[in-house]
Amino acid sequence: YWSTAHPLESGTDSNRFTVAQSLGISALEQAVQNMMLLKAYKGYVNPISGPFCLEVAPGNAMLAQRIVNSQLRPGSADNDKNVIVSHGLVESVCVGPYFTNAGYWCIHSTNAMENRRIYLERYPRKTTASEYDQDTDSWKTSCKESYLFDVLDYRDVYGSPAA
Repeated sequence: YWSTAHPLESGTDSNRFTVAQSLGISALEQAVQNMMLLKAYKGYVNPISGPFCLEVAPGNAMLAQRIVNSQLRPGSADNDKNVIVSHGLVESVCVGPYFTNAGYWCIHSTNAMENRRIYLERYPRKTTASEYDQDTDSWKTSCKESYLFDVLDYRDVYGSPAA
């Protein structure tokens, strides 16, 4: 669902950076701005206004906490306010232990109407009958199930798959 060319009636739209960005305060601010400029199918601006949740891989967990919980801009010598905190734009950090890409991060709205995540049970749990194995003197049973977690609409997330 990451693309810089989602087709619209009036052209294309994007839910990722053209060039992958590492997680940082400037990249996060830009992602929030870009979420607020997303377009509907007809081409008019259909903003996702937040507040947002920041999803990160475990390698970025501490950096994400510093960004979201600092009152001032992290990693900066000046005393600028951290607008992400002062305006309540990102209210939580979600660390996904199953993200396989260490550089992955994204934001999604915490508003239930804007955060349309889906869960599909691709294959329900199926257990095969037990069989006795005389060679190993044991019973063998197998079980299989498969799930899919995704977003319903590309406009629900914005971020960077890797940097």
